Amino acid sequence: MKKLVKIIMLPAERSGLVIIGDDERRKMYYKENQDAFIKAEAVNPQHLYLTYEEEIKKGDWTYAVGDKSLTQFNNKGAIDAYYKGLNEGKPYMKIYKVIATTNTSLTYDTAIFGNETIRNWKQLPQIPESFIKDYVEAQGNIKEVLVEYEKNNNSGGQHCPLGLDVNDDIYTIKLRPDNTVIITLK
Repeated sequence: MKKLVKIIMLPAERSGLVIIGDDERRKMYYKENQDAFIKAEAVNPQHLYLTYEEEIKKGDWTYAVGDKSLTQFNNKGAIDAYYKGLNEGKPYMKIYKVIATTNTSLTYDTAIFGNETIRNWKQLPQIPESFIKDYVEAQGNIKEVLVEYEKNNNSGGQHCPLGLDVNDDIYTIKLRPDNTVIITLK
């Protein structure tokens, strides 16, 4: 099963795999050795985020459309407040779940989703290098892609931050061994 997801690009605090030149052309680059490149050039590092519109649950990372920010929802009160705002007609509060990224600092705690009491932080799935290069070659003109999901029979009814409920079946993002998602251009 494949799902259509949106691609969002946001400035990175330190370094990102995608960089934009700080000149009038605003050309996009992919650099493997960015540290030297960033010091030598006036550039703006960026991260890519794959987002999908679905129910937000505890532990999910989200992208807020109104203020272009990232947030991790770690408590039920914040989630309830978000849905209350939407119900009150505040569309600027619209958020999308982040399902994959180039930002390696985004993690989630698997203890939230099972019976474990020991914290087990895992990195969100990553966007493959081959797609990052395609995105840069297209100068950011790829707005949506298809991401592969697979039926997960081992969920035991537990929510997973990488999961998608479809008619009571649980689908999770299909990952390669290197924790990258499988992307198809639409």
